[in-house]
Amino acid sequence: MKAFSKPQRRTARVFFSSPFGGLVEEREELTKKNWPQLSSLCKKAGYEFVPVDMRWGITSEMSSKAATIEICLREMDRSDMIVGLFGQRYGWHGFDALLQKSFDVAAVKYPWVHDYRERAVTELEFLHGHLRDPGKRAACFFFRDKSYDDLKLKLAENAGDERQARKFRSSTDGPRAAEYLADLKARVEATHDQGVVFGVLKILSAHNVRQDRACCTHVKSNTKDVNSDDFRLESSQEILQENRHTRPWFCVGDRF
Repeated sequence: MKAFSKPQRRTARVFFSSPFGGLVEEREELTKKNWPQLSSLCKKAGYEFVPVDMRWGITSEMSSKAATIEICLREMDRSDMIVGLFGQRYGWHGFDALLQKSFDVAAVKYPWVHDYRERAVTELEFLHGHLRDPGKRAACFFFRDKSYDDLKLKLAENAGDERQARKFRSSTDGPRAAEYLADLKARVEATHDQGVVFGVLKILSAHNVRQDRACCTHVKSNTKDVNSDDFRLESSQEILQENRHTRPWFCVGDRF
């Protein structure tokens, strides 16, 4: 009897990276509305869409054992694409004892993290997913217009809602958070020449546009534009080599 080999399962693993305390509404919109739509699109093309969201992947036990950084970087290793999202919140960084212990644990497998001990976990994801080797995997980054965050911060402060205000105040994460975020953004933008920009985002009015939905629409459209012929994810290196001169992979959004 002739043996038939089992068809290889094809997956599209997309790592969504943003600070734990930022872009809450956008991430919820992505999770509840856009991920199911992307899953359907991938299924039609013969792929399983696997979103990687470390907001739900790190348990309290893992965090207490200082495994946060190692787990995030390990999951990035398994992913085919990184989608980075930033507002004005830079994220957990500095010389917090637990965070520094997490650096120690991660450094066993990823010794390069020693050079970034003052930086945020999200920046480490950007570094491992793109900046340390631009072009290794598909990458798409979005930075929210500061004027939107400033408006939301003012409204929260006027309402006396400190909890809401913290979501939009860069200093929430430390006195150098804004400086580190600006530096990260500049380094991401400097990698334009590693690929073709296919989705520089337009400026949208912070007064009359729901920013979370606007962001998610852009993420969805930029992701679904990669069709099945160009998004063969068995080997991300193979994808990039085949499409480097024919298909845009890299997107930096100045504002949305």
